[in-house]
Amino acid sequence: FGWINDCTECLVLSKFGQETWHKIKEKAGCDVEDGGFLRYKYYPDSDTVELVVAASEVLGISVDDVLFAFGDYFIEYVQEN
Repeated sequence: FGWINDCTECLVLSKFGQETWHKIKEKAGCDVEDGGFLRYKYYPDSDTVELVVAASEVLGISVDDVLFAFGDYFIEYVQEN
């Protein structure tokens, strides 16, 4: 669902900035506008995987590290949203 992709966007924006988020979106082939993920809309799992893999490549960290960072950030995200 869009919650996951929206949380991913918020994580990257808060920790790495908009330029990095745009690089990740471009590498992932994501054409959703900034802030455009709808939380209750279904997005294919492949879209989320592409974002995670692209984040790994752009940030120079492992996919596992991206997912671990996501897990840490998700608690904060849920509390704020």
